[in-house]
Amino acid sequence: MSVAVKKIHDLIASPRNVAMFKREVLVCSRLHHPNIMIVCGAVMAEGSPLQIVMELLEGSVGEVIDAAHASGSYLTVYEQLFIAMDMASGISYLHQIRPLPYVHGDIRPSNVLVTRDMKVKVGDLGSAHIIESSLSAGPMSPSYVAPERSSTSSTLASDIYSFGVSLIEIFSGVGPIPEERQTQLALLAPRSHLFMLCSRLIRQKPADRMSAQRCFETLKAAVAENHSKLPSR
Repeated sequence: MSVAVKKIHDLIASPRNVAMFKREVLVCSRLHHPNIMIVCGAVMAEGSPLQIVMELLEGSVGEVIDAAHASGSYLTVYEQLFIAMDMASGISYLHQIRPLPYVHGDIRPSNVLVTRDMKVKVGDLGSAHIIESSLSAGPMSPSYVAPERSSTSSTLASDIYSFGVSLIEIFSGVGPIPEERQTQLALLAPRSHLFMLCSRLIRQKPADRMSAQRCFETLKAAVAENHSKLPSR
């Protein structure tokens, strides 16, 4: 396996960032799933920069979206569906860990990594925490934050909302603007199955949102229905 080394720079080595860095190592060391980033080890010796040794990946889904726009094209149906399905698979795994699920806390395209053949790995788990822990919500881009999270810690439901916003971005190619959430969702109306899926992920009431596992099953069925139209991967 080719590996990369992630270091925490001295300029950002605040107590909070160091704690987040160490938490990422701890969380990743407990997780084993094809759609979760693999951490091979870590170096946290006194006097040395904190380092995480992880599998080498090509970049983030956010970078893939930006590169597609820069080339004057966009992601194919094949790429969109498989990115979405792999994301749902990884998030579903976190949410179904027993006895206590993990909340990711910062789901967005820039925190989801891709391999050269476009397989997706959910990463940047420094904000992740066990669902019953007392940890407060970690830092997050406001564009992906669930409406209820301004006053509470991150939850499984807030993860789902952020995932739904990410899928709207992946399927539409338009970056999220909170004030235009419904307008951006409407861009998916011609693809009714995706419109309905994303609608169920970003509902205002947390209890009304679709689970990551159900989303994964829905996307897997969509891939199966389009199998004859999509190249094998």
